[in-house]
Amino acid sequence: MGKSYRGDQIVAKVRQVSRLIEQGKPLREVCSSLQISKQTYDRWKGICDSIQSELESQTKQAVKQIDSSREENHQLKIKLKKVQDQASEYKRQLEVAEQRLRALPNLQNRLIKADNAGKAKDIIIEHLKAQLSKTERKLQERIAANEAA
Repeated sequence: MGKSYRGDQIVAKVRQVSRLIEQGKPLREVCSSLQISKQTYDRWKGICDSIQSELESQTKQAVKQIDSSREENHQLKIKLKKVQDQASEYKRQLEVAEQRLRALPNLQNRLIKADNAGKAKDIIIEHLKAQLSKTERKLQERIAANEAA
């Protein structure tokens, strides 16, 4: 059995043979000078070419995955920004609704003191409370839906 070579030694020999062939030297002469047979060189060259081809294929695939991930990341950032903007708006609307709800007792007191309020005050108050409750529910539903998305 002939000499055993490590992987890096094999790659170095294959590269050396390729350089010498490019310089115009015959393959058999180059293999002989490097103390390897032509069959060994052919086998090594085939293995190196196969590995090189596989690496190129994997590299192309990795580049495609990176590009796809970058695009997906960009789209997710856009969606996140929209959700954050919506959440801020919903929060602002909820704060306004809460302020209105807190103002209801003051409104009720003013209506009670008014001379001609009668039953109209109760109707107005109930109407305003219903509107505020409905608005608050809608805001909370929107916030929950955005958080779930």
